[in-house]
Amino acid sequence: MIREMIFLPLMIFPEANPAMRNNVAFSLIELSVVLVIIGLLIGGVLVGKTMIRQARVNTIATDVARYVQAAKTFTDKYGALPGDFSSATNYWNNSFNGNGDGVINSTNVEMLYFWNQLSLAALIEGSYSGVAGSGGAYEHVIGVNCPESKIKGAGFGIQWVGIRTATDSNWFAGNYGHMMIAGAFEAANWPGNPGFTPAEVFAIDTKFDDGLPGYGNIVNFKSSYPGCVSSTDPTTATYNASSTGNQCSIGFVTGF
Repeated sequence: MIREMIFLPLMIFPEANPAMRNNVAFSLIELSVVLVIIGLLIGGVLVGKTMIRQARVNTIATDVARYVQAAKTFTDKYGALPGDFSSATNYWNNSFNGNGDGVINSTNVEMLYFWNQLSLAALIEGSYSGVAGSGGAYEHVIGVNCPESKIKGAGFGIQWVGIRTATDSNWFAGNYGHMMIAGAFEAANWPGNPGFTPAEVFAIDTKFDDGLPGYGNIVNFKSSYPGCVSSTDPTTATYNASSTGNQCSIGFVTGF
């Protein structure tokens, strides 16, 4: 018993036992190696997350391309643009008729009928209600009446934008026709709030278009100056790639 009581402090306090102290202590070199390994692991995780995020951002463009092709297929089959189709209820009971004027209007919820009719025609995945959100007007509820993107909180919308002049407060001057937007929820509107960083949008615009926010088939709002774009002049406007945080939505010219 006395022998056990003498041995116990040596186990609890290794500094009382020189031989044991040498076995458990870390040298500065060993600690440095451990810290370097931890730093590499953390850095690898952060780089991996960035790469995954950018890969998901890139799917925005491919999703838009699928939706545009689906709309063209719908038009070939039914003789009208989805959403504007005035005989939709003859085909699907849980659909809504557009007014058949050749454009997807923002004033009569056709921009929501668009997703409803494409879904019912089995041309896109998902099920969409065609009914505006509780905010009224033509509020898009992502995942309910319009598709959700692979970026959490961001979805898609479409509407007729037409020709815009230099005096327009939102758009750079141009002939846009029907535009598809990718962005975050915006009350009583399409999902036009910022959902992406300027660097992310610059990367996708550069990969799939011309890298300029005021020209081409991938554009941004003039009104996103100064957060997303650097100028309200399309000839000098660039993406503020050094800005942090979600400052941008993404606009796509559909070609119809």
